[in-house]
Amino acid sequence: GQVVSMSLDTETREPAQLENPYLLYCGRIDPNKGCIELFEYFADFKQQYPSNLKLLLTGKDDMPVPTHPDIIFRGFVDDEEKLSLMAGAKMFVMPSGNESFSIVTLEAMVQRAPILASGISEVILDHVTDSGAGGIYRDYESFVATLTEMLRDDRKLAQMGELGRDYVLARYTRERVRDALLDAVNLVNPEKSG
Repeated sequence: GQVVSMSLDTETREPAQLENPYLLYCGRIDPNKGCIELFEYFADFKQQYPSNLKLLLTGKDDMPVPTHPDIIFRGFVDDEEKLSLMAGAKMFVMPSGNESFSIVTLEAMVQRAPILASGISEVILDHVTDSGAGGIYRDYESFVATLTEMLRDDRKLAQMGELGRDYVLARYTRERVRDALLDAVNLVNPEKSG
């Protein structure tokens, strides 16, 4: 068989200009999306390594967002603001282990946001390792180690951002998806090809 995916908006946006650097999470704020661990890991990281780094969240809060000076919840934002926030993020963080494709991760990659992701989801793990667009964590210790290493080198972060964008452009543009669909149709009915 052959998998035919969906196409994504691949236009870049102007990066949001916020006062402090930030990690960005977009989506449902829910225990099933790994948000409890994300909040705990980030708060512990900030206590261990004080800095001006923030955790910015957009989406629907299906669980309480902790009151913390470095955790900012914006609620729902429109697509343009979301993409601009992705473009300006130090990293896009994906804590969920329950992803079947993760459109939002790929949208962040289009905007050149390096990805900091939980290794629980095989789909996210594949996106990140196949592209070279970020780092993976599996527990608090690897969260700290990966985040610290990624924050250490802005040039490497920029490289990861470019690799992520290249990965999406090679697979999820309208033209690529159309070609994959035609290939799949031709596999089923080769006499109609051409």
